[in-house]
Amino acid sequence: MAMRTFLFILVAIVCLSATVRADSLIVTTDSTGIQATNVRTDRDTVSFKDVETGADKTMPTNKVDGIVPFVSKGKDYKPEEIQQNIELLKKLKLKHKTLIKYLNQLQNEWEAMQKPAKEYDKDIDNLVNGFKNGDRSTTAYKGVTMSLGMIRFKDVHKKYSERIDAALAEVRDAYLAGIIARFSTLATSNRLSIAEFARVREMTSDISDHGDMKHKEKAAKLLNQARQTTLDVCSQDAVAMYSGKQNIEAYLRSRDTFLKLKEEVAAGDAQKKKLDELMAAQLADMAKSMPAYRFDGGFAWEGGDLQAYEDSKAYSVRAKVSSLQEEPQCYVIPTGQPELLKPGTAFTMPLRLVFNRAQPTNRFYAVAFMLNGTPAPFVHHIELGKLQIVDGHVNASVKEEFLNLQKDFKPVVDPEGKSFYMFYVAWKRPDAAKGDEWAPISQAFAIKSAN
Repeated sequence: MAMRTFLFILVAIVCLSATVRADSLIVTTDSTGIQATNVRTDRDTVSFKDVETGADKTMPTNKVDGIVPFVSKGKDYKPEEIQQNIELLKKLKLKHKTLIKYLNQLQNEWEAMQKPAKEYDKDIDNLVNGFKNGDRSTTAYKGVTMSLGMIRFKDVHKKYSERIDAALAEVRDAYLAGIIARFSTLATSNRLSIAEFARVREMTSDISDHGDMKHKEKAAKLLNQARQTTLDVCSQDAVAMYSGKQNIEAYLRSRDTFLKLKEEVAAGDAQKKKLDELMAAQLADMAKSMPAYRFDGGFAWEGGDLQAYEDSKAYSVRAKVSSLQEEPQCYVIPTGQPELLKPGTAFTMPLRLVFNRAQPTNRFYAVAFMLNGTPAPFVHHIELGKLQIVDGHVNASVKEEFLNLQKDFKPVVDPEGKSFYMFYVAWKRPDAAKGDEWAPISQAFAIKSAN
């Protein structure tokens, strides 16, 4: 028997929202269910608009087994009309087994109209008062609005529609008043951290979602004020971190603050340009006060770093990988000729990592290997764990047997029969989805194999 897809019918039956325009279900003799509106029955023809396709259609009446109206909540039905629709649904269920789930839902809706309206006054009052007397947090606000929405759904007779609307407005106003009070206090503070500014920005978004134009304009103005305060205060703190100190750790913490201000706080070219100027002045000061280092790209290059980089040119080359969104926070240098990369063969590669900004102490790192070949390209992350980074430097070593590399894997080779593999350093994003948790933090290197 022909059977139309009914994936969306249940939604129409369970939640008759304004977005669903169907007001009837036409059940045909071949057990097809059609959501329809504007249904009219003449002597031999049923005409209607098919909600799924939007087309106006006609059908012989001898092809229709029944037309069941959807319940319109809030509408007054005569008892005999309700019972008539229930009896029709019972009859249709006996013949159209493939539609029984949807017909049951419709029958439940109509039978609910026979029951006395449930009283929800106390429930609504408790929800409103509980919210107003609580912390009025975003979590609490979402909870109370969801609960009021459930009462609206259960109120099949629409007895409490106006009361629910008023309750929602009341809790929204209370929520907004709480946000505005906290927002105004924080946004007008004369000292803000980057984390506090993030909270101000989050509250600005909440006010924009729930407030009127006056609230939105005030929030936008105070957000800009808070932004400038954060830039001024944190920039001064960053300068004080390194100024007059011959200390690489202080320099990296200071640079990290400047970069976070540029990435998370600054808005517009003028503010970002100012931060670039401060970082340029910082590099000039550090180069003058610590001549044993070079500060190209913000990295604190030691003499040993530069020599290791020159030595690595004999067997590696910096590579550009278009698919990687690189964050230039780390420069990775192979400090010894890597061994042959083959499945089941012990592989060791010593590395020198140089960072150009302070790193979080709880961050986890890995080295990602990329090999182009058949039957499929190979990407593998070898975890380094937490690293004890001192003055922006740390030595690490990759040890792996690549047992998960398919034994039939064949690398792409150049005319000399040599293959390349690439690697880069990545950090682990704890909240990212599986398969997307490693984010590149360094440039990539390509190394020609010894095979």
